[in-house]
Amino acid sequence: MPPTASTIQRQLPPRHWWLRRCGFVAVLAAIAIAALRFTWGHRAQREFDRTVADLRLAGRPALPVDLAPAALADEQNAATYYVRAAAALNRDVDSPSTSSITFKPFPPYPQQWWEMSAKSFNAQQPALQIARHARSYQRAVWRKSYPSPLINLTWPALSQQRSLGNALVDAALYQHMLGNDAGALELALDSLHHADAIEQEPLMTAHMTAVSAHGSAMTAIATIAPGIGLPDEQRDAPLPVTPAPADRIKSLIALLLDDDRQNLRCTAMLYYERVLLMDTVTHAATRARLLGPAFKFDVADCVSVYDTAASALEDATWGKAAQRLSNGGANQTASERLSRVMRFALVPPVSRVVQTEFRLTLLRRMTAVSLAANWYRRDTGNWPENLDALVPAYLPAVPVDPYDPAHAALGYKIVDGNRPIVYSVGENAALDAEPTAFWPQPVYSWENSSDQFIDLSRFIAPPATQPAPSEGPVYR
Repeated sequence: MPPTASTIQRQLPPRHWWLRRCGFVAVLAAIAIAALRFTWGHRAQREFDRTVADLRLAGRPALPVDLAPAALADEQNAATYYVRAAAALNRDVDSPSTSSITFKPFPPYPQQWWEMSAKSFNAQQPALQIARHARSYQRAVWRKSYPSPLINLTWPALSQQRSLGNALVDAALYQHMLGNDAGALELALDSLHHADAIEQEPLMTAHMTAVSAHGSAMTAIATIAPGIGLPDEQRDAPLPVTPAPADRIKSLIALLLDDDRQNLRCTAMLYYERVLLMDTVTHAATRARLLGPAFKFDVADCVSVYDTAASALEDATWGKAAQRLSNGGANQTASERLSRVMRFALVPPVSRVVQTEFRLTLLRRMTAVSLAANWYRRDTGNWPENLDALVPAYLPAVPVDPYDPAHAALGYKIVDGNRPIVYSVGENAALDAEPTAFWPQPVYSWENSSDQFIDLSRFIAPPATQPAPSEGPVYR
């Protein structure tokens, strides 16, 4: 008698029943996971699309297509001429900034500096002339589009623009030391325009290069300013002094005090970095299909960091900006680095970007005061009693110290009877000591100290064959 179906079922090993049940459960789990993944992905995409729509509604770029600049003819494009100027540089000739030799950052300079500067100035004339022509145009469009993926975007010619910036700054210093103050200020204006043109390319690397170029230009102008206020017989210039016209000094001061322009460039860079983040997330979500929604859900949180940084740039003082950055999540804690992987991995340290902008703002304002005070000295023969004496003929208003929580003006004093300085309370918002206590030599740039200041006068080194005077260095 053949076995019936029930007999066969009774003869099957028990594990076969469990395998059938486990397979059935696995199929149900797969269906549930697929449904959950579909729902999760749909919600994530909806949130991502909402973020894009909100940004565009606010007039801000959200995707690479939004970054395309307005059309600009090549003959009206400053970038066109800066590319030509960089190509015209003589690579076989070093300037003091590009050489391997370290010179002291204030005059009087050694003979080797003079020889190197003269050779560089003569060799780079074609590049300097093209850069002067570029100053006639305010807009600089370095590329016509920003194709996705943005993370692959580079700017190989950036190093050439850095070399051009160094040539402009060195030429300005050299012309001033020769006695040509009028030409020195024009070259200083060239260098500032060039730095601003670089920053119109919103890449982070371009922004960092522009910040460095701005800093070099500020240092050069702060070094030149004391000579403007000196009588011709005290200049020790090898050629007759050609004084800087008052209107050019005034134009340079106005440019230095234009905080809005600088903040606008930095904000554009932050917005580009946000688009870079969203574009990178889109590509990552496409490749990591299972975890893609997690990336997109974190976009809104990352976007807020850039908005916080852009708002911090508009704060009047660094203290308020630092507090905003802390409250807005720009400074990440250890736990946030673990729970918000996308922000930690892709969002740059925007708090450092804002901090650098405030430092640059302070340097620009102190440099403007130095120019105005030396202009006043050239006209009157004396240092101003206070900074209010410079308003309105030499300064539109006394600049505010961006690090003073009370919005107080920059400080001004004459140390040791012959060393006028303009100073700030610094990032810790308090004067820790006499600003010049640890700086016996002149300071014309940002220094690594809690208090910041720059000298308004020219340092006179004692003869090498004689000991330094017991009362300290001499300034004039």
